[in-house]
Amino acid sequence: MANVRTPVLSGITEFGEVTGGTGYSGGSDVPWGATERNGVTIAISGEDVDVQSGQNLVLEASFASARTIEITGRLQYSGLMNLRDALGMPTSALTGDLGLGTPTDEVLAIVGTNMGSESKYIYALTPGPVSTRRYEAINCKQRAGMTLELGSNNYVMLESSWTVLDGGVYSEMQITDAAT
Repeated sequence: MANVRTPVLSGITEFGEVTGGTGYSGGSDVPWGATERNGVTIAISGEDVDVQSGQNLVLEASFASARTIEITGRLQYSGLMNLRDALGMPTSALTGDLGLGTPTDEVLAIVGTNMGSESKYIYALTPGPVSTRRYEAINCKQRAGMTLELGSNNYVMLESSWTVLDGGVYSEMQITDAAT
């Protein structure tokens, strides 16, 4: 297998959730709307335990005691359906319909116990070396809190962070470069 180094690629194409998938296969991408220029951040952090002998100044061993993956999305448009999904809230939190027919007021009831109550399968798309690069995490929970920025000379911006949980029989996260 030949691995090729490629130039740095720029841009985020899409951010949202996958519905109806099993593991990392199948399902439908549901984008959550346009993202900010720095639309998604994936941070992998952790804690290490260093083992040092009392008789030697050099470390004898070091091992991971914890690893955490956080995904933060920054959306430019925060329609109530996208806002509900980005907060990990149940479908029942949104009532009404501004759509065709006889529109009714849409109301998103933000209740603290509903935020982050649903696990989501999160994905992000960016340009890849040949086609598209896909970042996926199948078991994510929305972190407590969010930022909803309202300005007179800018987009309404929603920033929401997600913790990647144990993937069970699947990896916690997967990155795929499409061949075509």
